[in-house]
Amino acid sequence: MRVNANSLSTNLFVTGLVLCLVVLLPFLDTHLSHKLGLNLQGGVSRNKRADGLLKLRTGILYAVFGIYVLSVIYLVLFSRSASKEYQVHVALFEDLKRSIHIDFGALDFFRIAFSEGFPAALSHIQVISPEDITQVYMNIMLFVPMGYL
Repeated sequence: MRVNANSLSTNLFVTGLVLCLVVLLPFLDTHLSHKLGLNLQGGVSRNKRADGLLKLRTGILYAVFGIYVLSVIYLVLFSRSASKEYQVHVALFEDLKRSIHIDFGALDFFRIAFSEGFPAALSHIQVISPEDITQVYMNIMLFVPMGYL
């Protein structure tokens, strides 16, 4: 299956997956640990089977992390089709710089935003290439869950 990184369905899927991993997984983890009487802070747990349950919890989190890493590897390396216009960009934020044109600098943006209002400041920004913005967004979203896992 080939994944188009610029499609809305792919962006919504990755965003939903990231939200599940960043919001739902920590909530379920702490809620279930509390219900089972496990102390995640390193103290004494209320449950007599705490050692086994903590090992099971660790194993589940390692499995989720492994699935996450395999998904990222698939999305980044194997889901793309070869094309002549595909290029690797190694310059930091080069895609973002090329995709947005601002009539003035950042200080002028804030000056206009505070004096004339935020919509007036946004009217001076032109989006040239939404695909490049999507690429930057997807790159950020793919690596957000790594912090918790």
